[in-house]
Amino acid sequence: MANKQSDPIGIRFDEELAPEASSPIPAPAEDAADSARQDAPSPPPSEAATPVPLLARVALLPRKTLDRLWGWHLFWFLVLVGFTSTAMGALVWLFSMPPVTDCRTVSNLAPERARLYCAQQAAQSGQVPEIEQAIRLVQDWPEDHPLYRQGLRFMEQWSQMLMQRANQEVIAGNLPVAIGLLSRIPSNSPLYNEAQTTIDSWDQGWERGQQLYAQAMDALKAQRWNDAEANAQRLGRIGDRYWSGARLDALMARVAAEKEGRRRIKQAREGIAWNSPEEYQTALGLVINIEPATFARAEAAEDMETWSVEVVDLAIRRQIEGNYQKALEATKVIPPETSVYDVAQQVRLLAQTDRILNAGNLFQQSISGNILALLEAQALAESFTNDHPLYALAQERIPLWQEHLQDLYQLQIASFVADLGQPFALNLAASQVAAIDDSRPRRIHAQTLLAHWRNEVQRVSDRPYLRRAQRLAELNTIEGHQAAIIQARNISEDRAAWSEAQALIQTSQEQILILQDRPILQEAEELAQAEKFAEAVELAQQIERDRPLYDEAREAISRFREQWSRFEDRPILDEAIEYAENGQLTDAIATAAQIAPGRPLYFEAQAEIGRWLRERDQGGSSSRARSSSPAPAQASTPASTPASAPASAPASAPAPEPASAPAPAPAPEPYYAPEPAPEPYYAPEPAPEPYYAPEPNYAVPEPYEPDLSDKKIIN
Repeated sequence: MANKQSDPIGIRFDEELAPEASSPIPAPAEDAADSARQDAPSPPPSEAATPVPLLARVALLPRKTLDRLWGWHLFWFLVLVGFTSTAMGALVWLFSMPPVTDCRTVSNLAPERARLYCAQQAAQSGQVPEIEQAIRLVQDWPEDHPLYRQGLRFMEQWSQMLMQRANQEVIAGNLPVAIGLLSRIPSNSPLYNEAQTTIDSWDQGWERGQQLYAQAMDALKAQRWNDAEANAQRLGRIGDRYWSGARLDALMARVAAEKEGRRRIKQAREGIAWNSPEEYQTALGLVINIEPATFARAEAAEDMETWSVEVVDLAIRRQIEGNYQKALEATKVIPPETSVYDVAQQVRLLAQTDRILNAGNLFQQSISGNILALLEAQALAESFTNDHPLYALAQERIPLWQEHLQDLYQLQIASFVADLGQPFALNLAASQVAAIDDSRPRRIHAQTLLAHWRNEVQRVSDRPYLRRAQRLAELNTIEGHQAAIIQARNISEDRAAWSEAQALIQTSQEQILILQDRPILQEAEELAQAEKFAEAVELAQQIERDRPLYDEAREAISRFREQWSRFEDRPILDEAIEYAENGQLTDAIATAAQIAPGRPLYFEAQAEIGRWLRERDQGGSSSRARSSSPAPAQASTPASTPASAPASAPASAPAPEPASAPAPAPAPEPYYAPEPAPEPYYAPEPAPEPYYAPEPNYAVPEPYEPDLSDKKIIN
């Protein structure tokens, strides 16, 4: 009974079985089986008393009982899960960022917050239409609008952008555009008053600036320089950013340009004495550099036209005579605004073509550049009419130009092949240019390229020796440099790379000497650090004059000797200092005086000696002052005693011997001022050791005379 009360499931189980047992309905097969099991012999008492586990009892419950048992629990569990999920979703939605508005899909029906956001994004581009559209969006919002404060703040930013844009337009001289930009700032903008004030100041300053600038231009045209500069100063005091800034700078530059132009015109006119073309050419060289947009240039236009005609005639004559250099110089000074400028350019082109044909200017321009210049000159010559002053000369030069073009075409093809850089390509290019015989106009050009490419073939074949030698020299060992020298000597004197090989041999020989002497210097340094200075100096002296490290060895020897002297003299000076500390100044001075002039510690010793001399002299003067003080008056007492004897002494008494007067005190020794400390002796610096050029220990190669074949050809 107790077990049933403590187990509600068991009680419920028994209650549910009781009605089923009393039911008249025949028991099913399962019940029959249960009754059969009940008829079976009962287990022992100990086994019958064992309680049934809870899970086993639940498993024995019918399905309906289980549904009634778990239904409410499942319901409340689902309710709890639903509320929890709703709460979590609300928190996630609350703390998550709202989605970014896509301004491409925003329409006029969208919320005003989204439209304001898109307007701000568009206004950041700085485009005036976008800024105007953004201002129109917020300018009509009432003060009780939820977004009024935010819109007002944005309106101030957009108005500031319009003012900046207006200032830029004013600086560029576009006053109407700038005023139009400021007029678009609405009246409810925080910057409206400032914009209106700016417009008024611009209107007033613009009129005053135009007036002063026009007066300055009139003064410049009349060459009244003082008036022009005075108007420029007044223009700077307007305070307008346009007139006091950019326009003022331009006006001052214009004043300087006008002055310089007038000076050049005067100098050019004064230089014409005989009205010769050469004088005209010199005059044009002066006035051609006058600024184009100046009154001075306009005034000189008539003179430039007259002079240019004469100078072009001179250039044509020079070109016909074959003096292309003088023709080029004459055509360079022709101003572009003259009527003969085109003729001057034609003469210049022909002169440049003649310069290309000159043998001394073969490599001033690439082969392709020469071809283009000749083709251009040929086309120009074919366009000349019979009455052109250069017609006869051009017709005479056309056959020569064609011959040059044929050779240049062949040289250009050979250059393309040689650019491959391989021996077979270089040999093929050399064979092509060798076909140009001595009768051709470009024979010198062809022979030069032929020699160059043959040298390149030699360099390519000798390049393995040089590369092996360079790699061996990079090891920076004696054996490596010796092997590098052997490799470089495989290149004979008649090869193109012989000079490079000789330079490498010389460098390797010097490096061998350095590698041989470097351990000697290092060992000498170690001996000096061990305070074995004599051995260090003797070892460093083994490096002779003809060695690369000789100068470094001499510096090391000087340093070792200085350290050696300090090492020897430092105990002497320390001993003298010890004497001085014990009061033996004389011994200290005598000890320090042992350091001879020229020693590193000499000046330090002399300074100490001077200090000790002053201390000794000060001590002697104080002792002499004590000895010269007056003695106590005791000697006068005996002398006064006989004189005061009583007069009643008997006369027959022998007179006492007069007492001898005490010896006078010695006079004090006169004071002698101490002698000044001797000035330290500075030994003269030793004369520098004469420099002897090192004798080379290698065979000096014969002087190399480069020829044209060693030059790098640039096509």
